[in-house]
Amino acid sequence: SIDVLIIGSKYKLSAVQTQFETWGSHVSIRHFVVSTEEDDDNPSCLNMTWLNVKSHLKTCQTAKRYWHRVMKSPNGLTEKFASMYASEAWVGRKASPVG
Repeated sequence: SIDVLIIGSKYKLSAVQTQFETWGSHVSIRHFVVSTEEDDDNPSCLNMTWLNVKSHLKTCQTAKRYWHRVMKSPNGLTEKFASMYASEAWVGRKASPVG
C-alpha cells in the first residue's frame, strides 16, 4: 500500500481532483491526503512578501536541527531537503515563490 500526501492550494483544487481521478485512485493507494493553505500554521502565506520568504528561509537554514530539538525525532531526509531546497536561489526560480 502507498500513502500519498498532496500539498496543493485551495485555489487550484482541480489539479488535486485530476490527480485523484487518475493515478490517485489506483488500487495500491491506501490513503490520499490533501493539504492546503488551510492546514498551514500561516494560512495567509500566499500574501507573504519576498522579504518574508527570505526571512522564513533563513529560519529553515539556521534551524536544521529543528527535528532533533522540537520534535525529538532526528530526520536526516528533512535536513537534506532543507539544505537543498530551502535556499533563496532555489525558491527564487519558482513561478510563485511566495505561494
